[in-house]
Amino acid sequence: MKRIVWMVLGGVSVFLGCAQGPLARGGARKAPGARTAEYMANPVGLDCAAPRLSWKLSARSAKARDLRQAAYQIQVATSVAVLTSGTPDLWDSGRVASGQSLNVAYAGKPLASSQRCYWRVRAWDNAGDTPSAWSAPARWVTGVMRPAEWQAQWIGANAATRPDCDLAGAKWIWAGDAASLGQAAPGKRHFRKVFDAPQGAGGAPVLLAVTADDEWEVFINGQLAAKTWGHLNEWRFLRFIDVAKFVKPGRNLVAVTVVNKEPGPTGLLAMLRFASWLASAQSPKGWQETADGFAADGWKAAAVAGDVDCQPWGKLVRRLETVSPAFEKRFTVKKVVDQAILHITGVGFYEASLNGKRIGNKVLDPAPTKYDKRVLYSTYDLTGFVPPGENRLNVLLGHGWYDVRSVAVWNFDNAPWRDFPRLIAQLELTYTDGSRETVCSDATWRQVASPVGFDCIREGEVIGQPPPGAPDLAKTVVMAEVVPAPAGTLSASALPPSVVAQRLPPKAVREVKPGVWVADFGQNTAGWAQLKIRGQKAGDVVTIRYGEKIKEDGTLSLEGTDAHFRYPASFRVLPGGWFQVDRFVCDGSAEQVYEPRFTYNGFQYVQL
Repeated sequence: MKRIVWMVLGGVSVFLGCAQGPLARGGARKAPGARTAEYMANPVGLDCAAPRLSWKLSARSAKARDLRQAAYQIQVATSVAVLTSGTPDLWDSGRVASGQSLNVAYAGKPLASSQRCYWRVRAWDNAGDTPSAWSAPARWVTGVMRPAEWQAQWIGANAATRPDCDLAGAKWIWAGDAASLGQAAPGKRHFRKVFDAPQGAGGAPVLLAVTADDEWEVFINGQLAAKTWGHLNEWRFLRFIDVAKFVKPGRNLVAVTVVNKEPGPTGLLAMLRFASWLASAQSPKGWQETADGFAADGWKAAAVAGDVDCQPWGKLVRRLETVSPAFEKRFTVKKVVDQAILHITGVGFYEASLNGKRIGNKVLDPAPTKYDKRVLYSTYDLTGFVPPGENRLNVLLGHGWYDVRSVAVWNFDNAPWRDFPRLIAQLELTYTDGSRETVCSDATWRQVASPVGFDCIREGEVIGQPPPGAPDLAKTVVMAEVVPAPAGTLSASALPPSVVAQRLPPKAVREVKPGVWVADFGQNTAGWAQLKIRGQKAGDVVTIRYGEKIKEDGTLSLEGTDAHFRYPASFRVLPGGWFQVDRFVCDGSAEQVYEPRFTYNGFQYVQL
């Protein structure tokens, strides 16, 4: 660890040393170092009108003592040349008598969007009038300074690629045990239905679509198949659960308990492709597991409360789309670009590339927020990367924390902000002749094929396989759709980003049983694995599981790790998903690279 040679006490810089004499006089300090704006070194994308500037001071000699900053001078300009000329065009603070070296607010001319701001500082000490040398130039780049300067529109996947669950024939039902639905008393109601399942289903997923007001449990043939968890259960979000392992060929029974937590409407909406239900406030023996021969005394036909989107519940969210949508904008540059600044975000996550090269090194961006309060965007300086001629800007979206589909006890699938992924992008080009052009996200962007068929922050990804029935976007022209913005305020991401901080080689790789290998990375970490895959046939599925423990036989153990995970959602693309599980579907190439983009895992061991 580097020795700290300065400290800040109440905003006053103090030089530390241990000697006396002339070394404590003028010229004893170095040029200020470690310059930051808003606590970051050379940040790109600040949208505050007065960024706070800071620097650190140190003595030329370790023998110096009792040195204090007595004054400072800051200069800010639009270029290094103007800055070092001595006549900065944005701000010159002049000599300010102050010991402050932390969070000195910019007080110059109003800043424009996408503006480069170069700055330097020098300081005087308490022993003389000779200033230090100027610091080396630092800089910051502004974001979008005023909301009205966003010209771009939010875009998302075309509605034709975002299928809803077909709830034809489904109804809201209730027990009919009060004078009106609005007068239903608190307590439990029970519903049951006998149905026939087809022979030879072949292990295919059986989709249960269910919601209820307020809480619910679903039993199939006497086994608990699904229930609400946690403290927040939002009935407007249908939950989709694969219940295939509970359903048998022939006669089956589905039974549901609904809990009304307070006086007022209560009801159930569920679909397994069957019709009528019986309802009761009683729960006699056998009601959950006896299909035929059950004595239904006291039970009556459930009352229909209304159609799927009826009041008092209103519109239900019943999206079935799973793919991580991808978009492309081609644009032609006819002049030489002097400056190129991109402002962009996508929720839940995004990955952007220009002409096939990934932009920046951020991962899992933007940082999660309460998206109905604030949405963060990033700014990238792409100067030198936008050549004359045709250019191609691509953005891949992940669902992230914005649109969690799998179910865990924290119920992020019920989050009030939840919606399908969307992005906003604004590329501002300044040409050498001074003219400007802006490339914005809008309805002219094309939706293109995505390599990610499913992503979930907790569950993992399915890479290389699109969802069933998805259009072939490599052959079909489908345009992006302009969509509403998230409710939260769009703000610059003025914080250190998530990046790949370290690459760990495995300490050991063992074949624990035929066709199953476990890699031990020697320490617990947060991240993901990268694999080079060779020799696999098209359609081969490589399953990657992450965990913190192993069993006695050497295979992966999720004991405790998945304790709060409940229901996967990836079965709509590829059955077999669970907590911290990725699937990579090979295309038959001689070599492929597996690396997820929109999920991370806590692990020491990776099982393949």
